[in-house]
Amino acid sequence: MRTFEVKAIGTVESFLTDPGSAPRQADEGAPGAWLVFEPQMLEGLRSLQSVKR
Repeated sequence: MRTFEVKAIGTVESFLTDPGSAPRQADEGAPGAWLVFEPQMLEGLRSLQSVKR
């Protein structure tokens, strides 16, 4: 059996402070959110680009 370790490399942040007041779907008026990566991960992520679908 193979095993592997999952390690968080960042967090998701937003201005939402009360999870109970969060809309269930993004199109229901959810506030913006952004990713914050650990500094030691930045060099490896530098060439990534976002794609809008």
